[in-house]
Amino acid sequence: MSESSQANVTGGRAGRARLRALVVDDERPLVGIVSSYLEREGFDDHPASDGEQAVEIARSIDPDRIVHDLLRPGIHGVASSPRMRSCCDAPDVLP
Repeated sequence: MSESSQANVTGGRAGRARLRALVVDDERPLVGIVSSYLEREGFDDHPASDGEQAVEIARSIDPDRIVHDLLRPGIHGVASSPRMRSCCDAPDVLP
């Protein structure tokens, strides 16, 4: 990856800090696939298997991106998204 591409992936942060992505889905194989793509693009991924865990992780890591499934057990994506918004302003990515 070129230096300019790397700067875009990392948001141009000093020291080339990696971006944080929260990946939320109850299907572990899908989380693994999404995480591998994110890691390849320079993200540190933080998986969560349900909405409650996602809100907890979002509060602790302040993610740069949130990739989540809308239909999952517990707090579903529609309900957990506003709760995550209360602690971070990362854009949602819905696969």
